[in-house]
This record gives sequence, C-alpha cells and structure tokens, in this order.
Amino acid sequence: MRFADAVKERMPRGLVLPDAFAAAFDWAEANGQRMDASTVDGGDYLSIYPFDIMGTPGASDAPIMPDDFRAFLKNRFGVTPPTTAAALGIVIPDYNDMSDPMRQWLGKHMPQ
Repeated sequence: MRFADAVKERMPRGLVLPDAFAAAFDWAEANGQRMDASTVDGGDYLSIYPFDIMGTPGASDAPIMPDDFRAFLKNRFGVTPPTTAAALGIVIPDYNDMSDPMRQWLGKHMPQ
C-alpha cells in the first residue's frame, strides 16, 4: 500500500490529505526513502533525506533541504524554496535554550 494511502486510511473522519502532501509522499517513497518501522513503533515513516545521509551534518543537525527534494518541489509545484529554514526567518534554538516554548513543553512533558 502506498504511504499516502496508509496515511489517508488513518486520518480522522472529515480530514483530507492534501494532494501536495500525497505527491511529496509518493516522491519520497519512489526514491527509496520509506522506512518500515512497524517492528519498532507500529508504522512506517518517510524522510526527505536519503537514509544513507541521515544523521550527517545538514541532514538532522541543521535544517538544510536536500537538493533532490528541492528539485522535486521546483518541478512538481513550480516553487524554489530557500536552502535553509533560517532563510525563512525560522530560528532553531539550541537544545538547552529554555526560552524556547517547544523546549519548555518538552521539559515539562518529557523530563530526562
């Protein structure tokens, strides 16, 4: 079953998976970036990063979009996204920066 179909199947009644999401899911799946995680957490997942570079600088440490995914977005949707989240004004604070609301939430709900 396609990943997009599996997501659609699990969505709450009344919600619709946008075509753009399904297209991105199909792209990642066609590029071998679907991981069977059913033995770990009950479901598969997709990555815009090829599995052989996950965990390398740029793939997880810094928000840098892979060139292949940027090309897909340009070809499929006619948009050229910035190369980094910072170019959009998105700042990812240091993990230990407790002024970050997400970090505060994590600290409260997932204490170490």
